Amino acid sequence: MRHDQKIKFSNLVSDFSLEQLANIMKNARALDELGQYEEAISWYDLAIAKNPIDPIPWYDKGNVFDSIGKYGEAISCYDKVLEIIPNDTSAMYNKATVLSRIGKYEEANSCYDKIISIDPIHTGALYNKRVTLNKLGMHYGVIPMKQKQIL
Repeated sequence: MRHDQKIKFSNLVSDFSLEQLANIMKNARALDELGQYEEAISWYDLAIAKNPIDPIPWYDKGNVFDSIGKYGEAISCYDKVLEIIPNDTSAMYNKATVLSRIGKYEEANSCYDKIISIDPIHTGALYNKRVTLNKLGMHYGVIPMKQKQIL
């Protein structure tokens, strides 16, 4: 975290204890696990309101939206994480997965490419890039061979 972000964080949470923030997140996650997604989202929103530069509630809220099929909202949450931490491969991967799920394969592949540029052995990105390219009628890592006529 940069120095100016630390100052913003300190100012945002000065009237709210870290213990209270931890309890908000604990409540949000418990509701999420119980399948009470709308309530979980409300608790994540509370955590975000208290500390909007914390990527964790944005990430978790994106996962809830993904779980309930609100894909646009999920992507927006992952984009917010990426504004805070531009090279967060977990947020990129989740965003790519959602994009793939809704048929936006080219955008998903762009995310997978960025992940692979950061982590060349990210197995999920490598595998899913192959799957999405296949959906586009393309192949990844395969050198086409010329057919030979057998006499």
